[in-house]
Amino acid sequence: YYSSDRLEVCQGELRPCITSQPPQEIFCPLADNRIDLSVKGAGKSAGVGNGDPQSLDPFQTDFVRLFYGKALLIVQSGFEKGDLEITASSAGLTAKSALIKVE
Repeated sequence: YYSSDRLEVCQGELRPCITSQPPQEIFCPLADNRIDLSVKGAGKSAGVGNGDPQSLDPFQTDFVRLFYGKALLIVQSGFEKGDLEITASSAGLTAKSALIKVE
């Protein structure tokens, strides 16, 4: 699951977009799933993180592992208006997508 507090960004803006804590579902604080990410359209992934001080995973990649059930994706919009589509998927779970409008 993912959530975002704002589904609109300005051109060239850096924006944290994806969090893994579901507001209306059961939160799994020990989840450590690998989340595969796809960012398409008017922007790109600027980095991922999970707060794990012992993680050796890179910050600029197309996946992130949950740490105590949480992870973060930061996106950066391009300099043209359009839509930014983010898809998050994990083995055994239903993939979810979000569409963010770049103004």
